[in-house]
Parts: sequence; structure tokens; C-alpha cells
Amino acid sequence: MKVRDIKEDDIALLAKGLHKVSFFSSFIKSDFEKIAQSFTVQDYDAGEIVFNAGEKGKSFFIVRDGSVDVVKKKFGIISSVVASLGKLQFFGEMALVEKNNQRTATIKAGASKASVFCLKCQDFSSLFSDNPSFRRALKAISDSRK
Repeated sequence: MKVRDIKEDDIALLAKGLHKVSFFSSFIKSDFEKIAQSFTVQDYDAGEIVFNAGEKGKSFFIVRDGSVDVVKKKFGIISSVVASLGKLQFFGEMALVEKNNQRTATIKAGASKASVFCLKCQDFSSLFSDNPSFRRALKAISDSRK
């Protein structure tokens, strides 16, 4: 994995995409660029693990380019891809709002390279605690993904 600072064109893309993420709908348009500046970009090779199930949640992610696979174990032993997420789709929010703060699935880059926007836990927590409508919307999404 390679981590890099977010660039102007990344900020523009992310700001454009943030308004499509349902739980960011409580923010006004001028907030999107400010929020986007808190993100970094992480680049992954094909099949590289972003995080594993059971790890402590430390970040929230939005796919920038490529795709990521959501992998869960069935019957505790057989791993299978349960979803693939593409450009401007998000993941990692469940571990940040659940009490046990553990990842419920493994996420890995898809068949080709993937780049993701990454928002660290402390920045995410600030958004979460400072905006009650954001907190309610995120909780509803998290509950629907269980």
C-alpha cells in the first residue's frame, strides 16, 4: 500500500462524490471541500488487503479508482466475496459506529489496482459527534448492512 496526500483534482472528485453518499446529505455543499481535505489517498495492488475482519476500525474509505471486494467467511472457514464496490462507493463505516469497533469483513483490492480515499478515525469521529443528523443517517446505513 502506498499512502499519499490528497491533491487538488482528488479534492474536486471527492467533493463531487461526497454529496452522493447518503449520510453526508446533512452537510451543505461548501462543507464538502473542507471535509475532502481531511482525506488521504491509499493505492493498493490487485488483491492487496485494505483491512481484515476482526481488526480494530481506524478509518473510513471511499473508492477513488478501481474496485474493492468485500470478503466474509461462511461457517467460520470458507471465505467468499459478498460484494464488489466501485468508484465513489464507501466502506469501513460500520466499525466506526459499532460499539465493539471491529471490522466485520475483509476488504481487498479487486482484480486490478485500486485507489481509495481514507478518512482517519479521529477526523471521522469529529464529523460523527458534531452533527446529529449525520450520526443518525450513518447508524441507519450501518444497521442495514448487518
